Amino acid sequence: MQKIDELRGKIKEQPENWEREIFQFASSLAHRLAEEIFKEKG
Repeated sequence: MQKIDELRGKIKEQPENWEREIFQFASSLAHRLAEEIFKEKG
């Protein structure tokens, strides 16, 4: 998963893509969280 510092760097390089970058970051985080939750139940 991408680190916040990497996300910050991408947004600084291409500020016009900030929404896409944050959405991808948040989606990745949610995906990892869901995986961890379902692993605990199994």
